[in-house]
Amino acid sequence: MGLISPLNVEQAAYARDALAKAIYGRTFSWLVLKINKSLAHRDSTYSARNRPNVIGLLDIYGFEVFQHN
Repeated sequence: MGLISPLNVEQAAYARDALAKAIYGRTFSWLVLKINKSLAHRDSTYSARNRPNVIGLLDIYGFEVFQHN
């Protein structure tokens, strides 16, 4: 027995992409939260030369379709 779906191919592709974007977005937010919590708990005297703890993070969103944006 095959897979039955009320969606056509285009709708299924849109739903798949939406799910992937949601998972990516939540994972990225979770990662940023964890990094922020980790950096917040460090003592300022611990870092070299009393510099604040900073991390640079670039989010290159892989789902952009530039022809449509």
